[in-house]
Amino acid sequence: MSEYSYEKNVRFDSVLVKGDSVDNNKLKKKEKLLFDTNNSVKATNSNNLEQIADNIWNDVNETNWVGLPTTGDNLETHLGLISSDKSIEIYNIYKEKHGETIFSSIITEYGLPINTRIKYCKDLFNKMAKNAIANGVEKDSVKAIQKEFYAELKVQKDKFGPANADKLNEIASKLQRTFNYELGDRVDDTRIVDTDSISSKITGSNSASNNSSTQSMSLVDYLNNISNTYIDGVLGTSNQQGRGDCYFLATVNSIRNTTTGQEVLQKNIKKNNDGSYTVTFPGALEVKKHYEPICRKKGIECDVTGKYKITKEAIAKAGTLVGQSYSKGDMDVVLLEIAMENYRKEFSLLCQKLDIKGEFGTAEGDQSPYASENNYLSGGYPFDAMFILTGKKSEDVFQVSDEDRPNVKLYDSNKYPRISRAEFDRKFNTGMNAQLFRANTKSIQECENITEDKSDLNKLLDKYSGKENEFVLTFNVTCAKDGPDGETIAGGGHALSVLKITSGEVYVANPWHPDEIEIIPRQDFIDMSTGFAAAKM
Repeated sequence: MSEYSYEKNVRFDSVLVKGDSVDNNKLKKKEKLLFDTNNSVKATNSNNLEQIADNIWNDVNETNWVGLPTTGDNLETHLGLISSDKSIEIYNIYKEKHGETIFSSIITEYGLPINTRIKYCKDLFNKMAKNAIANGVEKDSVKAIQKEFYAELKVQKDKFGPANADKLNEIASKLQRTFNYELGDRVDDTRIVDTDSISSKITGSNSASNNSSTQSMSLVDYLNNISNTYIDGVLGTSNQQGRGDCYFLATVNSIRNTTTGQEVLQKNIKKNNDGSYTVTFPGALEVKKHYEPICRKKGIECDVTGKYKITKEAIAKAGTLVGQSYSKGDMDVVLLEIAMENYRKEFSLLCQKLDIKGEFGTAEGDQSPYASENNYLSGGYPFDAMFILTGKKSEDVFQVSDEDRPNVKLYDSNKYPRISRAEFDRKFNTGMNAQLFRANTKSIQECENITEDKSDLNKLLDKYSGKENEFVLTFNVTCAKDGPDGETIAGGGHALSVLKITSGEVYVANPWHPDEIEIIPRQDFIDMSTGFAAAKM
């Protein structure tokens, strides 16, 4: 099956209707569009691009048997047929033929939950951005798409009135988190991170939220007052807000929970005489070491540097965006987030140049799914964050199988009792026989042993109980509700830190509220877990 094929049986439910309230010509047209492909939706070449556009149009203009507006059951399927390299072409076909863009159609499909509309718009934008990047015109093409999208948003606001303005603004605010980021220049073996390499919204104020400690401080004052008061070399508590980097923050929090973790992370950050900071990632240096000889043979530059010099001005800008583009609470952690964002952009470029596609458990396998996005910090695996931050592989990793995933128990952060971090510290002073498989050693291996057997998870908990100060422990869940970070939606993934394992309970720290420790019954932990990773510190 080609890249453009998406085989899925589609049944057209024709119904007998009475009266003149249904446009039967439209129904016949829709029936023909669906059945032209022999009961399967297929898009195997450019001749089918117009059909994809028509099917999407019919989905968003669906009516039920009494003629009332509804959404076609196959909208997600038809949107899924849009491949990255054909996305702009389909987008233009749709616009030319139907007088509006796919964005506009999705935005105003009010029968769909707002998070579903957000997801559909983001997915399409990411495909179009990848198309633009592949054609070497990333900046201009992406900005043109942004400009058109926001122009349409204004039209829809004016058309539908103030009642829908809040919903449209919410879609816009969540979408724009994927925009407006540029990789800085490389000087020798170091990437320079200046203000253009700090992710920010493309519209609206760059001031932080009302809860931000820098909100009332002017940019000039903040520049003049950056000192150990803000970046003190000690990594403290940071709350996830504004980005989907739970995998990263959960790992940082777990590293901090170990005896030597604070010292290891501190070594990553060096203050320079000009007020800038250089962040070095041992794992990124390993990636660079692995790929430099390959790049030399091909006569191309290895984009990965492993060192990121963050200017004083960039730090100031990031300080005004805590709680929006970066976590809130500790600027040392924000420095690590900024550096991770730049590393992932570097590696994304390298993966595209070399056409790299890795397996689960490798650096390539974690990175390649995000190569199409302009939001390089969001989405990932804790074991990847662990490797990049420290250069250390995870010894044991559990990852739920595709067959078991639909059966996992959903995680609700409000369900379980919590205790404060101080109370947790006072309370605790702060044999596996399963068959395991190893990650592909031709790639950069980040995991030693990987298992999909759910029964192994209980053995892993026994194995690491009492060793929480020596190992970085994280686990993944599927969320029952939307998260406060603005990107995690119900049904989406989330990562947490494991702080203590007992015979009956597991104590975890959620990046949304890391100083409020959740106490989860051990069986619930097993039932909810979609992933678990353990790495020796």
